[in-house]
Amino acid sequence: MSTNTTCPTSRGSSPYKFLIQPYTAPSATPGVEDDLSEISGIVFTNQTDSKGNLFAYAASDKNQFSVKVIRFDRDPKTGKPIKTSATTVATYALDTFYSTSDWEDLSLGPCSGASSAPTCIYVGDIGNNNRGAPYVQRTILRVLKFQEPFFSGSTPKSLVKVPVTTILYRYDSGWDSSLRYDAETMFVDWVGSGKGDIFIVTKAFCSMGGVGRIPASYHGALKVGNIPSSSYMPVGASFYNMFRDMTEPPKQGTVGCSHGDFRVWQAGDMRRDGHLIALLAGGSSPRVYFFPRHPNETVISALSSPQGESASCPYTAASLGGVTNQKQYESVAFLPNGKSYADLSECDSGKPCVVPIYFWDLVYP
Repeated sequence: MSTNTTCPTSRGSSPYKFLIQPYTAPSATPGVEDDLSEISGIVFTNQTDSKGNLFAYAASDKNQFSVKVIRFDRDPKTGKPIKTSATTVATYALDTFYSTSDWEDLSLGPCSGASSAPTCIYVGDIGNNNRGAPYVQRTILRVLKFQEPFFSGSTPKSLVKVPVTTILYRYDSGWDSSLRYDAETMFVDWVGSGKGDIFIVTKAFCSMGGVGRIPASYHGALKVGNIPSSSYMPVGASFYNMFRDMTEPPKQGTVGCSHGDFRVWQAGDMRRDGHLIALLAGGSSPRVYFFPRHPNETVISALSSPQGESASCPYTAASLGGVTNQKQYESVAFLPNGKSYADLSECDSGKPCVVPIYFWDLVYP
């Protein structure tokens, strides 16, 4: 497999646009605001209902407590999603401690490195913004993991107190020990010797940032419910010392982190076949960059080994801008077919709004 056959060359000129309606928690959960005005992560499952409709999981970084399940209806004649409002059909309320949380990305991936591992939903509680209560600077961060509920052929049902595995970690060898790192980008390796490994890309620049990895050999052995849901980190809890596998953030085309026009990474996803990684760079002109990955190549090699002048594909995809509700893009995800992807922005200033999400068809050689 060559880079030329893995990299997209363009995308469909007319995207499918959906409007995701804000979601407010029912009165059964008083005092907890849980809307979708600040969507920080979205990921698409390959499960469908009896009509073949498409489903995604989404989460907010605004007083979060659950993962929302959003349905995108498909036209039975064309097979394409219908350009109408997306519908939140269920919520998965997690059995975990929420205070000081800062959910920033979602991912699907193998629950472990085992050949028969089921699929898990990973919630990246990896943000570290110093914004005051309830957000505080943290030295110990976490990823929440739970097995994806099965609903194929039917409509998903809401779940409460979903048991989770809590993966506590801190930035260790190779990182600057005086810093408290902030990250918004996480994805899980689907294939190969690194199957189930969690990758986290920091927002810090150059010598202060990079890419870390939590191997499946560590988190795959952790039990469900290993951390009491009434605390963030109980006394004596074990955590993973995350090494610095890549000492600088991945390049953006030929632009490295030392260039003035480099923008921090704010979202990521891996295609299910493992051959393509998408990273979204924020800023006033957000763009999606694609990184090819050859068979038997590691993720770190795919993100850092030069292909010509850069590790990334020559083609980059600019996100739409200028819509009144849009503030900043923090979500990108491949659709299950691997030939399309979606991106979306938070609502302006976190206010309740009808946020647009765009589906793009990628063009390959």
